[in-house]
Amino acid sequence: MCKSEQSGSSWLKVTPWGIRKALTWIRNKYGHAPIYITENGVSDKNGSLQDDHRIYYYKHYINNILKAIRLDDVNVRGYTAWSLMDNLEWKEGYSERFGLHYVNFSDPERPRIPKASARFFRDLITDNGFFKPDDRPPYTTISRPRDPNSLPMMEDFYYGTFPKGFAWSSATASYQVEGAWNLDGNLTIKFKFKPFMT
Repeated sequence: MCKSEQSGSSWLKVTPWGIRKALTWIRNKYGHAPIYITENGVSDKNGSLQDDHRIYYYKHYINNILKAIRLDDVNVRGYTAWSLMDNLEWKEGYSERFGLHYVNFSDPERPRIPKASARFFRDLITDNGFFKPDDRPPYTTISRPRDPNSLPMMEDFYYGTFPKGFAWSSATASYQVEGAWNLDGNLTIKFKFKPFMT
């Protein structure tokens, strides 16, 4: 694994084509049900603002989601990057950073600084996909596979756009950033479920 493909978590292996395989498996098993990817991201331990490994991760994972939509006819409707800001990562505390924005946890003001990956993600959302530098709007003509287990362009980069109305987002539990996790006296970040009634 080259340096750009590593994560800061021992349990997190970077395998971009794996998300496409999982999405096509869901389509084959459950049909064309809408799919929303609600948490996807990669960690680091150094907190660098020039987080090229995270750009690599998002670029290739999201490109495989685009391939699943355009080449494999998977009904993916939205994607949430994890996470908007560095935050508390369970037993790892603040040592593993998933954020698109750096948070200085040693400063009581918790200043946030956009990382290079935040600019990449912003541009991706603005373009709603991947454009060739000199060819807008791009669409690559590739036939759909006959064998559902065969994935065309497994190693190739796919230029194209996501469907109109595709939902982009990023999320962070802000109480983990602000340090309010202990204000309720519970000394845990576990929630008690209270159903919303109308």
